[in-house]
Amino acid sequence: MKIFMATLATETNTFSPIPTGQAAFTTGREWFRNDASRQPATIGNIPLTIWRRLGEVDGHEVAESICTFAQPAGSTLRHVYEGLRDMILEDLHAAMPVDVVLLFMHGAMVAHGYDDCEGDTLAKVREIIGPKAKIGIELDLHCHLTEAMRQNADAIITYKEYPQVDIGDRATAFSQFPSAMVSPGPMSRMSARRWWSSPTGMNARPPISRAASERSSGPCALRRRRASTASIKVSTLRSCRARVRS
Repeated sequence: MKIFMATLATETNTFSPIPTGQAAFTTGREWFRNDASRQPATIGNIPLTIWRRLGEVDGHEVAESICTFAQPAGSTLRHVYEGLRDMILEDLHAAMPVDVVLLFMHGAMVAHGYDDCEGDTLAKVREIIGPKAKIGIELDLHCHLTEAMRQNADAIITYKEYPQVDIGDRATAFSQFPSAMVSPGPMSRMSARRWWSSPTGMNARPPISRAASERSSGPCALRRRRASTASIKVSTLRSCRARVRS
Protein backbone atom coordinates (compact mmCIF):
# COMPACT_ATOMS: atom_id res chain seq x y z
CA MET A 1 0.00 0.00 0.00
CA LYS A 2 1.20 3.51 -0.75
CA ILE A 3 0.60 6.46 1.58
CA PHE A 4 0.93 10.11 0.57
CA MET A 5 1.13 12.83 3.23
CA ALA A 6 1.56 16.59 3.60
CA THR A 7 1.13 19.50 6.02
CA LEU A 8 -0.40 22.86 5.07
CA ALA A 9 -1.70 24.85 8.01
CA THR A 10 -2.33 28.19 9.61
CA GLU A 11 -5.04 29.56 11.92
CA THR A 12 -6.66 32.56 10.25
CA ASN A 13 -8.05 35.60 12.05
CA THR A 14 -10.24 37.22 9.42
CA PHE A 15 -10.47 40.38 11.53
CA SER A 16 -6.72 40.94 11.32
CA PRO A 17 -5.59 43.52 8.74
CA ILE A 18 -2.22 41.78 8.42
CA PRO A 19 -2.33 39.21 5.58
CA THR A 20 -0.41 35.97 5.71
CA GLY A 21 2.16 36.01 2.91
CA GLN A 22 4.71 33.68 1.38
CA ALA A 23 7.40 34.32 3.97
CA ALA A 24 5.11 33.13 6.77
CA PHE A 25 5.03 29.68 5.18
CA THR A 26 8.40 29.22 3.49
CA THR A 27 10.96 30.75 5.85
CA GLY A 28 12.15 29.47 9.18
CA ARG A 29 11.99 26.02 10.71
CA GLU A 30 8.45 25.17 9.61
CA TRP A 31 9.13 24.74 5.88
CA PHE A 32 10.14 21.46 4.24
CA ARG A 33 9.56 19.84 0.88
CA ASN A 34 9.52 16.05 0.57
CA ASP A 35 11.63 15.33 3.68
CA ALA A 36 9.92 16.85 6.74
CA SER A 37 9.42 13.45 8.36
CA ARG A 38 13.20 13.00 8.50
CA GLN A 39 13.88 16.36 10.17
CA PRO A 40 13.97 17.42 13.85
CA ALA A 41 10.50 17.78 15.33
CA THR A 42 8.44 20.92 14.78
CA ILE A 43 4.70 21.37 15.22
CA GLY A 44 4.12 20.80 11.50
CA ASN A 45 6.02 17.57 10.99
CA ILE A 46 5.05 15.63 14.12
CA PRO A 47 2.21 13.72 12.38
CA LEU A 48 4.32 13.15 9.24
CA THR A 49 7.16 11.66 11.25
CA ILE A 50 4.79 9.30 13.04
CA TRP A 51 2.91 8.31 9.89
CA ARG A 52 6.16 7.51 8.08
CA ARG A 53 7.57 5.51 10.96
CA LEU A 54 4.45 3.43 11.50
CA GLY A 55 3.75 3.09 7.79
CA GLU A 56 7.21 1.75 7.03
CA VAL A 57 7.05 -0.63 10.01
CA ASP A 58 3.92 -2.11 8.42
CA GLY A 59 5.68 -2.40 5.06
CA HIS A 60 3.89 0.47 3.31
CA GLU A 61 5.52 2.84 0.83
CA VAL A 62 5.41 6.47 1.98
CA ALA A 63 5.63 9.60 -0.17
CA GLU A 64 5.42 13.12 1.18
CA SER A 65 4.98 16.64 -0.11
CA ILE A 66 5.35 19.98 1.62
CA CYS A 67 5.27 20.66 5.34
CA THR A 68 4.49 24.21 6.43
CA PHE A 69 2.71 25.69 9.45
CA ALA A 70 2.46 29.49 9.52
CA GLN A 71 1.83 31.50 12.66
CA PRO A 72 -1.76 32.78 13.14
CA ALA A 73 -2.49 36.00 11.25
CA GLY A 74 -4.93 37.47 8.74
CA SER A 75 -6.24 35.84 5.58
CA THR A 76 -3.63 34.16 3.42
CA LEU A 77 -2.90 35.85 0.10
CA ARG A 78 -4.68 34.03 -2.71
CA HIS A 79 -1.62 33.31 -4.83
CA VAL A 80 0.28 32.07 -1.78
CA TYR A 81 -2.38 29.53 -0.83
CA GLU A 82 -2.89 28.40 -4.40
CA GLY A 83 0.85 27.99 -4.89
CA LEU A 84 1.26 25.85 -1.77
CA ARG A 85 -1.84 23.80 -2.52
CA ASP A 86 -0.65 23.21 -6.07
CA MET A 87 2.72 21.98 -4.77
CA ILE A 88 0.84 19.28 -2.88
CA LEU A 89 -1.21 18.40 -5.94
CA GLU A 90 1.90 18.32 -8.14
CA ASP A 91 3.65 15.95 -5.74
CA LEU A 92 0.50 13.85 -5.50
CA HIS A 93 0.33 13.50 -9.28
CA ALA A 94 3.97 12.38 -9.27
CA ALA A 95 3.31 9.82 -6.52
CA MET A 96 0.25 8.24 -8.13
CA PRO A 97 -1.19 5.72 -7.75
CA VAL A 98 -1.69 6.04 -3.99
CA ASP A 99 -4.03 4.18 -1.67
CA VAL A 100 -4.24 6.66 1.20
CA VAL A 101 -3.69 10.41 1.56
CA LEU A 102 -3.00 11.75 5.05
CA LEU A 103 -3.05 15.51 5.59
CA PHE A 104 -2.22 17.65 8.60
CA MET A 105 -4.07 20.97 8.40
CA HIS A 106 -5.55 23.40 10.89
CA GLY A 107 -9.22 23.52 9.96
CA ALA A 108 -9.55 27.30 10.19
CA MET A 109 -7.42 28.47 7.28
CA VAL A 110 -8.88 31.22 5.09
CA ALA A 111 -7.37 32.75 1.96
CA HIS A 112 -8.58 35.57 -0.27
CA GLY A 113 -11.26 33.91 -2.40
CA TYR A 114 -11.30 30.74 -0.27
CA ASP A 115 -13.35 30.63 2.92
CA ASP A 116 -12.56 26.93 3.37
CA CYS A 117 -8.99 26.13 2.36
CA GLU A 118 -9.14 22.67 3.91
CA GLY A 119 -12.31 21.77 2.02
CA ASP A 120 -10.86 23.12 -1.22
CA THR A 121 -7.63 21.15 -0.80
CA LEU A 122 -9.52 17.97 0.04
CA ALA A 123 -11.74 18.38 -3.03
CA LYS A 124 -8.73 18.85 -5.31
CA VAL A 125 -7.03 15.80 -3.81
CA ARG A 126 -10.19 13.74 -4.30
CA GLU A 127 -10.30 14.72 -7.98
CA ILE A 128 -6.83 13.25 -8.44
CA ILE A 129 -7.06 10.04 -6.43
CA GLY A 130 -10.65 9.14 -7.30
CA PRO A 131 -13.40 7.66 -5.13
CA LYS A 132 -11.70 4.41 -4.07
CA ALA A 133 -8.56 5.75 -2.39
CA LYS A 134 -8.98 7.06 1.13
CA ILE A 135 -8.31 10.50 2.63
CA GLY A 136 -7.66 11.18 6.30
CA ILE A 137 -7.00 14.58 7.86
CA GLU A 138 -5.85 15.64 11.32
CA LEU A 139 -7.05 19.07 12.47
CA ASP A 140 -6.67 21.50 15.35
CA LEU A 141 -9.41 21.36 17.98
CA HIS A 142 -10.34 24.95 16.98
CA CYS A 143 -11.25 23.84 13.46
CA HIS A 144 -14.39 24.35 11.41
CA LEU A 145 -16.23 21.35 10.01
CA THR A 146 -17.60 22.09 6.55
CA GLU A 147 -19.64 20.06 4.13
CA ALA A 148 -16.76 20.04 1.63
CA MET A 149 -14.52 18.52 4.29
CA ARG A 150 -17.11 15.91 5.24
CA GLN A 151 -17.81 14.94 1.64
CA ASN A 152 -14.20 14.51 0.57
CA ALA A 153 -12.53 13.03 3.67
CA ASP A 154 -13.01 9.47 4.82
CA ALA A 155 -11.73 10.20 8.32
CA ILE A 156 -11.33 13.45 10.27
CA ILE A 157 -9.50 13.53 13.61
CA THR A 158 -8.80 16.52 15.83
CA TYR A 159 -6.45 16.72 18.74
CA LYS A 160 -8.21 17.25 22.04
CA GLU A 161 -5.89 19.18 24.33
CA TYR A 162 -4.97 22.84 24.70
CA PRO A 163 -2.08 23.49 24.84
CA GLN A 164 -1.75 21.09 21.94
CA VAL A 165 0.28 18.40 23.68
CA ASP A 166 -1.46 15.45 22.00
CA ILE A 167 -0.74 16.09 18.29
CA GLY A 168 1.49 13.03 18.18
CA ASP A 169 -0.91 10.86 20.17
CA ARG A 170 -3.76 11.69 17.81
CA ALA A 171 -1.56 11.06 14.77
CA THR A 172 -0.70 7.64 16.18
CA ALA A 173 -4.37 6.78 16.49
CA PHE A 174 -4.94 7.97 12.95
CA SER A 175 -2.19 5.74 11.58
CA GLN A 176 -4.34 2.72 12.35
CA PHE A 177 -6.88 3.75 9.74
CA PRO A 178 -5.10 3.17 6.39
CA SER A 179 -4.97 -0.64 6.59
CA ALA A 180 -8.55 -0.82 7.82
CA MET A 181 -9.71 1.48 5.04
CA VAL A 182 -8.31 -0.62 2.21
CA SER A 183 -8.92 -4.06 3.77
CA PRO A 184 -11.96 -6.06 2.70
CA GLY A 185 -14.96 -5.54 4.92
CA PRO A 186 -17.67 -2.99 5.71
CA MET A 187 -16.91 0.54 4.52
CA SER A 188 -16.63 3.28 7.08
CA ARG A 189 -19.05 6.21 6.87
CA MET A 190 -18.51 9.81 7.89
CA SER A 191 -20.94 11.17 10.45
CA ALA A 192 -21.27 14.46 12.31
CA ARG A 193 -23.11 15.44 15.50
CA ARG A 194 -24.81 18.78 15.87
CA TRP A 195 -23.77 21.15 18.66
CA TRP A 196 -25.85 20.51 21.75
CA SER A 197 -28.68 22.99 22.37
CA SER A 198 -29.97 23.87 25.80
CA PRO A 199 -33.68 23.56 26.68
CA THR A 200 -33.97 27.32 26.26
CA GLY A 201 -32.91 27.06 22.63
CA MET A 202 -29.61 28.85 23.26
CA ASN A 203 -26.39 27.22 22.09
CA ALA A 204 -24.42 25.96 25.06
CA ARG A 205 -21.55 23.72 25.99
CA PRO A 206 -22.55 20.02 25.88
CA PRO A 207 -22.70 18.08 29.12
CA ILE A 208 -19.25 16.91 30.25
CA SER A 209 -18.73 13.29 29.28
CA ARG A 210 -17.00 10.69 31.40
CA ALA A 211 -14.08 10.66 28.94
CA ALA A 212 -13.72 14.43 29.25
CA SER A 213 -13.86 14.13 33.00
CA GLU A 214 -11.10 11.52 32.93
CA ARG A 215 -8.94 13.81 30.81
CA SER A 216 -9.14 16.40 33.59
CA SER A 217 -6.89 14.20 35.72
CA GLY A 218 -3.22 13.34 35.37
CA PRO A 219 0.08 15.27 35.39
CA CYS A 220 -0.82 17.71 32.60
CA ALA A 221 -4.14 18.59 34.20
CA LEU A 222 -2.40 19.04 37.55
CA ARG A 223 0.12 21.46 36.03
CA ARG A 224 -2.71 23.42 34.39
CA ARG A 225 -4.60 23.65 37.70
CA ARG A 226 -1.46 24.80 39.51
CA ALA A 227 -0.81 27.44 36.84
CA SER A 228 -4.41 28.62 37.11
CA THR A 229 -4.20 28.77 40.92
CA ALA A 230 -0.93 30.72 40.71
CA SER A 231 -2.54 33.16 38.30
CA ILE A 232 -5.47 33.69 40.65
CA LYS A 233 -3.13 34.29 43.58
CA VAL A 234 -1.12 36.87 41.61
CA SER A 235 -4.29 38.63 40.46
CA THR A 236 -5.62 38.71 44.04
CA LEU A 237 -2.33 40.07 45.37
CA ARG A 238 -2.27 42.82 42.74
CA SER A 239 -5.86 43.72 43.56
CA CYS A 240 -5.04 43.97 47.27
CA ARG A 241 -2.02 46.13 46.56
CA ALA A 242 -4.12 48.40 44.37
CA ARG A 243 -6.67 48.87 47.15
CA VAL A 244 -3.92 49.61 49.69
CA ARG A 245 -2.35 52.22 47.38
CA SER A 246 -5.69 53.90 46.81
